[in-house]
Amino acid sequence: MMKKHILREFASFIRIETCLFITGISVAGYCMFNRIGIDLLFLFLSILLGTGASYGYNHLMDREEDLINNRRLNSLVLREKIGKGLVVTFFLLGFLLSSFLSSTFVLLYSLLILLSLVYSGLRVKKMFVIKNVFTGFTIALTFLAGSLVSHELNFEVLSYFPFIFLFGLTLNILGDIRGYEGDKLAEVKTIPLVFGKDIAKKLIYLITGVFTASVVVLGFATLYPLIPFMLLIAFFLHRDDHRKSRISILSSFIFFSLFILVLNLMGGV
Repeated sequence: MMKKHILREFASFIRIETCLFITGISVAGYCMFNRIGIDLLFLFLSILLGTGASYGYNHLMDREEDLINNRRLNSLVLREKIGKGLVVTFFLLGFLLSSFLSSTFVLLYSLLILLSLVYSGLRVKKMFVIKNVFTGFTIALTFLAGSLVSHELNFEVLSYFPFIFLFGLTLNILGDIRGYEGDKLAEVKTIPLVFGKDIAKKLIYLITGVFTASVVVLGFATLYPLIPFMLLIAFFLHRDDHRKSRISILSSFIFFSLFILVLNLMGGV
């Protein structure tokens, strides 16, 4: 039982499900624009470790909100030295693994780490709307990093950036809806708090519509598998089932990255 508890606390500390979602975004970018090789493993591990470290650091900095929303603090936050040790170790290991990839990836990876430290350390979370754009941009940047492991930056790669940004934006607004009570008591201004939950939901419905229409009208057929997930996010949110809405968005790029990987191996990308 003790081992299971430790594993649960560790998984919660690094937010493993969100780590896999963001890593999936980077892997999808890689598979769409690069030939599969051993560098995929280095990419996967470096992004997973870097993201885990970023969320661990966020946990250490967001004690007040987490205590209200979760009614308790993660044990690795309470045992601060161990928590900080894990964060530093993951950051260093992630950077070491990234060094086996292209200089462009190392540069983008370093930027991602810097942005994650800025977000938690400078409390970007408290900057109304800026926090949502900041998160969407950072998540989209992970797609760019994966795409450019051995591929040159061009218009085709950049054309996918806005679509990934919309997913990152949706994830962040969903988080604001789920964290409404904690943010309210901590006096953190978010879209749901300033405009109300209904407006926040309508914004996600709007994003769903824009994403779906843009993908279809502009002919981004590769992104078609993501449309059902966007629709599920809106559907469950309409029913106030925040848990299933969150599961829908987090599973989207885990599924999509595997789909693109298989497609790549079959020569279809």
